[in-house]
Amino acid sequence: MRLLERFYFLFRPYVAIFFLDNPYAGVLIALITFLVPSVALLGIVAVLATIAVANFLKIRQTYLKEGFYIYNSLLVGMGIGYFFGLSALSVILALFFGIFTFVLTFGLNRIFGTFGLPILSLPFAITSVLFYLASYRYTTLYANTLKLTPLFETDLAILPPIDHFFRSFGSVIFLPHMLVGLLLFGVILFFSRILALLAAVGYFVGLAFHTYLLATPGAAFSHYDFNFILIAMALGGVFWSPIQRATS
Repeated sequence: MRLLERFYFLFRPYVAIFFLDNPYAGVLIALITFLVPSVALLGIVAVLATIAVANFLKIRQTYLKEGFYIYNSLLVGMGIGYFFGLSALSVILALFFGIFTFVLTFGLNRIFGTFGLPILSLPFAITSVLFYLASYRYTTLYANTLKLTPLFETDLAILPPIDHFFRSFGSVIFLPHMLVGLLLFGVILFFSRILALLAAVGYFVGLAFHTYLLATPGAAFSHYDFNFILIAMALGGVFWSPIQRATS
């Protein structure tokens, strides 16, 4: 039973990012991250550091119930792996900021919880801003972004909006590559057709509205709009689910 608990703890944050609740989906998502080893390994370092601290503080059941206690640390670790090369220094940074994010998450949840508000990825956003501002003096670490390409990357002749959709999907876990997004979407589709549909509809509706607001056609493709995907999945699949309301 203890082995199953550790298995659940390790892969829970990967599925929590996409509002799923199946550790086997987390295994698949974790394997996908290894297409860029630095992102995968530093993400795992941050997760293991968080689990170790949570065990030390004896709040295992708390963070087991609430996935954001771990996935914010995971996102920070993967962000470090994306922007910085894999080195002894980056591993130390992933350890430190993974633990810091967990402590920040715990504190913010106590504050926001009194008002009934979710914190989602706010701890990750705060930690990332602090980390990136503090790391500007170490400019050599950014060399990783110049050579960051996934293993087995391939270019498919598909329409730009579809290609951009998959790249935006991959950017949720700091892997803005078409192959990564395609594999991720396949995992989401297999475990939840509703969340996959919401992700696609949310992205293309958001992209259409964004394009309408811009004067230059195609300017909406200048960056990856993963927020369209996550907002649609959160609103339609978790916080306000028409199916749950109809059956309640």
